Amino acid sequence: MVAVALDDPYDRYNTDTCFGTTKLAKSRGINIISELTYSASSSSQDVLDLVYKLKNDLKPDAVIWCDWASCALPDNIVTYNPLPQFKKANYLPKALSLLDCVDEAGVSSLNEKGLFQFVSAGQFVNEKLSGPDYTEDAHPYSSVFRPPLAKKNISVSIIDYFPLWH
Repeated sequence: MVAVALDDPYDRYNTDTCFGTTKLAKSRGINIISELTYSASSSSQDVLDLVYKLKNDLKPDAVIWCDWASCALPDNIVTYNPLPQFKKANYLPKALSLLDCVDEAGVSSLNEKGLFQFVSAGQFVNEKLSGPDYTEDAHPYSSVFRPPLAKKNISVSIIDYFPLWH
């Protein structure tokens, strides 16, 4: 797993959330490859460079991306939201989580472009949840714009423990 956070010395929410998650994940045996940051002085190109570092160098199975403003504030959405950069790089890991993003009104244009279909978990409430049979429907683990050789269905599903109830 790799965590990426916008580092703001006056607002620790992003880094505390991402790096708190990696600390917990590490305690449960998950391999943390790296904890990366960028700053409010970064550019869209810097975000794209981070995505290429993920794709070409780190190659994580999962990425947690923590930058609440990249989903809430118009200027930050344009500059820092990673979804357009992931698409530009033609890359997504098996699982991508964006902090406080999926249900934000400011990113509706990204949703209309279909970019959120590639997000594995957006926040506490995800529109893709459909009860106990959640499998991300037709878009399991961001495989739609992954390179063709890596394309395979790695979705999860449940066993029906109560067949007599149907």
